[in-house]
Amino acid sequence: MCSSNLATSLPLSLKIHVEVQSVSGNLRGVLLRFLNSRMGRFRPEKRKSLHVWDSKISPMTLSKDQKDAVLGMMDRYAEMYSAKNLQGLLDICAPGICGYGSGVDEVVQGIASMKVQTKRDFAQADTITIRFDIRNVDGEMPVAWVMADCIFDVKVHGTPLRMIGRMTAVLRTSGSRWHFTMIHFSVPALGQAAGESFPGSR
Repeated sequence: MCSSNLATSLPLSLKIHVEVQSVSGNLRGVLLRFLNSRMGRFRPEKRKSLHVWDSKISPMTLSKDQKDAVLGMMDRYAEMYSAKNLQGLLDICAPGICGYGSGVDEVVQGIASMKVQTKRDFAQADTITIRFDIRNVDGEMPVAWVMADCIFDVKVHGTPLRMIGRMTAVLRTSGSRWHFTMIHFSVPALGQAAGESFPGSR
């Protein structure tokens, strides 16, 4: 049913997603162990981008290399945003991306509204610099989630402005690359001091 050439004969650029829904539990496990063991024969820089998983067995937590790839996407987001590179930013977002910004009307539902919102951001700032301080990255293939503090340094009509906030994001990989599927940027509520669950509650 599966020859020894199954994995080693695949092109190195191919990312594998094996769905073995019709295979019995024991045989499915053998098949996946076989494929994953064969991945070890690829060069490290190629092996880290190969993914084999089956949702019927158990979730596949992110490896260090996969977490590094997700962190790289956060760096890419910051780079594209800071450069006001609209197309570069949209290219790393999924068509169905959704999320919130800090403004009352900043609601993203799909790539078209992401484009409108980002164009407005870029138009209303002379310069933008964004920096992420990652607090946590985790996930179960093919999905990852990130929690980060972030700082926006912008100039608006020549006046410097700093926004200190929080960023959460969800990313999904198709096997070949990661895309942002959900983003959420917020700032702490004004008037809510440390130790308070609600403004003025203590």
